[in-house]
Amino acid sequence: MHPTVTDANVILGYLDREALLGGGLPIDYAAAERAVLTDVGAHYSLSAVDAAERIVRIVNSNMAQALRIVSVERGHDPANSA
Repeated sequence: MHPTVTDANVILGYLDREALLGGGLPIDYAAAERAVLTDVGAHYSLSAVDAAERIVRIVNSNMAQALRIVSVERGHDPANSA
């Protein structure tokens, strides 16, 4: 099982650890932790929290880069943003 960004966000407490959608979508915290530890943590000798932090950092960096690319393609210079 590969970890998802949602798994990382649950581990970091950014999302509720028990359920999403007003309780309509139960969360299996242990499975999220297992996925992050198995696929990332063990590979780099990181705790679940450290691995989750790195996952979120990489995803945020990738999204920022994609936003810059789209902005430049549309003729906007991100350096001129307020």
